[in-house]
Amino acid sequence: MKIEVSYFKQSGKYYMEEEFNIPEPMIENFKSTKEPKELSKLTYHFRNWFKEVIQHDEFIAVVLTDYDLQPEQSNMLGFPMMVMPKQKKRLTAPQLISQKKDEYKESVAHVSQN
Repeated sequence: MKIEVSYFKQSGKYYMEEEFNIPEPMIENFKSTKEPKELSKLTYHFRNWFKEVIQHDEFIAVVLTDYDLQPEQSNMLGFPMMVMPKQKKRLTAPQLISQKKDEYKESVAHVSQN
């Protein structure tokens, strides 16, 4: 089974689409489980796994589900998803100053070696 993911820029402008293959064991787990509580757990874990797979460093990922066209996919996802880009770790002002000093020292050392 493949799930199509659309990516958008932060401004909301469309960027690209990409298809992701879902591993067969995950699909089989859903097919063999009938109890609502267990299905709910499977959906939760699947969504968390899928979020990690589709998350991008820069773009917003959007997955829409259509129960009429793809009921298996809709059962696995439960409802549409929007995954924000990965958060870059922000440095404090002293950390940033220290990083810039180190970069400057490295560039000076590189120039003096040549």
